[in-house]
Amino acid sequence: MARKRAMSQREVDAIRKAGMTCVSDNLYLQVRDQGTRSWLYRYWVEGKPKVIGLGAARDFTLAQARDKAERLRLAIRDGADPAEEKKVRRSARKAERAAAGGGGRITPR
Repeated sequence: MARKRAMSQREVDAIRKAGMTCVSDNLYLQVRDQGTRSWLYRYWVEGKPKVIGLGAARDFTLAQARDKAERLRLAIRDGADPAEEKKVRRSARKAERAAAGGGGRITPR
């Protein structure tokens, strides 16, 4: 299968159709029905597909998203699983909030 050419910023800006569009190696632009756009990085760990969000397209240019994707690719190559690490960090923050007193929720009197 022939390798596709990576898209330019102008081509990415022109994408309006809802769905996931491959922009470059494992980097995708997700456009939702509401019109929101976000960068996704798809990868595989032990034969299982995984997806991690890189941020909103309005906050990151294509070049910045490619840079993040490259850093993730190198980390995965070295044995890391970014989606799992993110999940662990999130649950640790949740546990810290719960230990600090009620998880940061405001309770009515």
